[in-house]
Amino acid sequence: MRRFFGRPQGPPEEAYLVTDREVHKGPLISGNENPDPDRSDDYVMIKHGMKEYMVSYPVGTITSGIVTTGAVRDQCVRLTGVEPDRVSLSCGGKVLRDDAAPLISLGIGHAARILCVASKATSAPPAGSEPAVAVDSVDGAPPSKSKKKRSKKKTRPASPLPPSPTPSPQPEVKRLPLTPFQQIEAVWEGIVADIHPLVNNFLQSPPADVDKREETHRRLTETMMGELLKLDSVESGEPEVRARRKEVVRQIQGTFDSLDALLKSA
Repeated sequence: MRRFFGRPQGPPEEAYLVTDREVHKGPLISGNENPDPDRSDDYVMIKHGMKEYMVSYPVGTITSGIVTTGAVRDQCVRLTGVEPDRVSLSCGGKVLRDDAAPLISLGIGHAARILCVASKATSAPPAGSEPAVAVDSVDGAPPSKSKKKRSKKKTRPASPLPPSPTPSPQPEVKRLPLTPFQQIEAVWEGIVADIHPLVNNFLQSPPADVDKREETHRRLTETMMGELLKLDSVESGEPEVRARRKEVVRQIQGTFDSLDALLKSA
């Protein structure tokens, strides 16, 4: 089983809110009815083929309705490498189609088990290709190739081609600077895409050699520290920006704790 760090769709302050009408009535179809209030995170177990993955989210984001079906589907796309429309999700016999629906509104809680079926697109024959046709001769002999006489035509000297038109100048595209919130999101997305897979691989399969294990721990720690420095350079007095930066810092600190715990236990 491999553990992955997931993230809800969009920042917490823009999360899809669960109304009383949308709250699931009755027992959960999957998950822990009474999760430990002192747990370190929320998670779901994703079953894909013979593999099973644990995808963790910040504590309370599943039970409060922040994590949606779309957030889980996005994580499955990263795990399987297929397009989102080729990923099918189901839980407790219910097919999860609405990406905007919070998991809790569907009766899916913390520690739920979700089945992922991902199919890769089959390669289509090239456009314009014709199916092969078998031709049998009547007497069993291989079919003969008919030869046609080509009439001889006098060749005429080719006329010179007109000069190619001068390409029109392309407009210059200027990239707008990122807002402080976008800078924080860019750092977090880079961590999830580039660093978390390395961390997960190290936590699941640490090197047997002590020196290699310590070297890998050092490189991962320094890489995460560089991301912290990027966050420190983001300046903003807006409360939502500061709250988001604090949340990302907390996630990075959790990664530090996991790396240190493995090194101490080895």
